[in-house]
Amino acid sequence: MTSHYYVYYRVASGSESAAARAVADVQRRVQASTGVKGRVLRRADEPTLWMEVYETVTDAPGFERALADATASCGFEAVLSVGEHRHTEHFVD
Repeated sequence: MTSHYYVYYRVASGSESAAARAVADVQRRVQASTGVKGRVLRRADEPTLWMEVYETVTDAPGFERALADATASCGFEAVLSVGEHRHTEHFVD
């Protein structure tokens, strides 16, 4: 079964550059450990709402561990809006 992950969150205003670096770091680490290449989107009418997309994941448990490790390693929480956290949605074909 193939999985697809969508991770969304609000970036703190003024932290966009730091958030872009953090996302790039997370995605680089995830790709290195799982082979899954991610991409990031920003909502057109709300530029602080971001979403990471990871598609065609064949090892869901391994991917989830890699994503959690990568996120924790880069201090991602520092770029989020106050009270915000990453929301992960998991879909399958």
